[in-house]
Amino acid sequence: MKTSKLFLSFLFLCFISCLHAQTAALLEGIVLDPSGAAISGAQVDAVEANTMAEHFAQTDPHGRYTFVDLPPGPYRLQASAPGFQTQTKTNVTLSAGEAALGEFHLEVQTAAEHADVVAQLPMLSASAAQWGGGTERESLAQLPLNGRDLFELAGSQQASTVTNLNRVGFVGGFGAALSFNGGRPNQNGFRIDGIQVNDATGLPPISAAGRLLGIESIQELSVVTSPFSAEYGRAAAAVISAISRSGGNDWHGSAFEYFRNDALDARNFFDVPAYEKPPFHRNQFGGMLSGPIIKNKLFFFVNPESIRQTQALTNTANTPNANARNGLIPQANGTTLQVPVSPVAQPYLALFPLPNGPDNGDGTGQYTTEIPTSASENFVSVRADALFSPRWRTAVRGSFDHAASDTQDTYQFYRFHNETHYAYASADTHFLESPSLIQDFRVGVSRNWNSAVPNVDPRVPSSLSFLPGQAFGVLQITGLQDFGNNRAVISDLLLATTDAQFHYGISYTHGSQSLEAGAGYTATQTNPALDVNTRGLYVFGSLTSFLSGQALAANLTIPGSLAARTFTQQLGYGFVQYENRLSRSLTLSVGVRYEPYSAPWERNGGLATMAFNAANTIRGMGGPLCTLIHRN
Repeated sequence: MKTSKLFLSFLFLCFISCLHAQTAALLEGIVLDPSGAAISGAQVDAVEANTMAEHFAQTDPHGRYTFVDLPPGPYRLQASAPGFQTQTKTNVTLSAGEAALGEFHLEVQTAAEHADVVAQLPMLSASAAQWGGGTERESLAQLPLNGRDLFELAGSQQASTVTNLNRVGFVGGFGAALSFNGGRPNQNGFRIDGIQVNDATGLPPISAAGRLLGIESIQELSVVTSPFSAEYGRAAAAVISAISRSGGNDWHGSAFEYFRNDALDARNFFDVPAYEKPPFHRNQFGGMLSGPIIKNKLFFFVNPESIRQTQALTNTANTPNANARNGLIPQANGTTLQVPVSPVAQPYLALFPLPNGPDNGDGTGQYTTEIPTSASENFVSVRADALFSPRWRTAVRGSFDHAASDTQDTYQFYRFHNETHYAYASADTHFLESPSLIQDFRVGVSRNWNSAVPNVDPRVPSSLSFLPGQAFGVLQITGLQDFGNNRAVISDLLLATTDAQFHYGISYTHGSQSLEAGAGYTATQTNPALDVNTRGLYVFGSLTSFLSGQALAANLTIPGSLAARTFTQQLGYGFVQYENRLSRSLTLSVGVRYEPYSAPWERNGGLATMAFNAANTIRGMGGPLCTLIHRN
């Protein structure tokens, strides 16, 4: 019976979960006497400078001590032992996901003596959990960031590449794409206080204004690259974690505004010299306030931030010239081809503006114009920390963001309205059973909502619509700028994803050895709605075929088709991670992780599935997106 209980306890240990190493710091070290011998039974205190919360540890027979699951931030460390002077280290900063080494050399006490030392502890990187880099609060406050984008800072870490994929939108993302160690941008995991916040495309939650605000509310940013330790999952390239700031016993506040104006910018290479420089105005403003609600017990931190931006971008495209509108197309051999202009094509041809730039010699000329754009964004983050006792602390955080942007196509017949809503909420509770045993429970919800709608200018008559009851569609003509471009192909786009995440974990340390174990559960719901080609798309192989009204292809969606879907999926994980620091420069790390997951399921039966076998093919409605086959 006793053996059975021990076995069940071990199973429980193996399947409980936490991601606390992603959001907490590790402090370890040794206490020595003047001869370099270890001091056994020495007491080491770690006191948080902001909240005065105290953490205690005792050295083992080898003089070693370890603190796990410490909140990142500034600390005061103190080591004491009978018969020795008490030594204090101040201004010690601990970073999330990293281990710091605190070594004490205590002198023999001859009287009531106390030694104070101001020191920056060295960071260790022998553990696999610490492969990567990070940016601490001081650097976050001092780095000159264009737009103050939170996750863009990760591009300054080693093995990272920042690219703009020229696919701006909800599918390609609004911001820069981050690649680590050659991995794809959608293979990264983005977390805020341990909660996964990737959007429906697997990319960071960049708003419609082109950035992720809230850098003022972040204590530090850490990046861990593959290969990971067993505690990391749901990512193949890198895990980028942001740790939020907390309030303290002292009151702090700030206000800021960043202003950009075209008067301070050089002229763009593509701007027309004869025209005025395109306007650009950006105001980014906000602030923060933190302090105690109940001294030493309850603290708060709040950070609002907003953006207002107007800008014009120079765009150049090819458009039919005056001769082409009369059916006169120059040929490569120097002759001119007379093309009968179809009466069907004439009203669409009239929509193209005449060239205002150089002639291309093929019936087209360059048309340059300024595309007006505007963007606005409002963000707020709130955090509360409660110290119920020296063994029990809870942090609750919520952040909300709403952004909208508007731009137009080259011919300014479409206005593309993009809108995003982000909401993240989490609660994290830590139980200190003993200095060597800590339990952690985290629950969180993330919600990403993205919408894009192309609106047709009233100057385009409804008689030119390709489908009854629909707005004007898209014309693709080889050699010309698409009339409506690829964003107008989708008449209404919605990408929304909601994650409910639960984690529970335990961490145990003994001397130079540590054991972490855990499991977690995530329920995901994705709501895509892509009304593709509901307005119609006609493709022409050349300007000549367009003038003659001979389409190469047409893509049309049957009117009344329902594009909205609701996919649900469940994901879980369990891991065990063992580490033994054999020396200062050598760590043994062994771990195992298991991640079960279900196939995505369309809730309302809006999915056609096909099952293949040797006898026949069966088609049905509803069911999972795919069938998971387990082979022995």
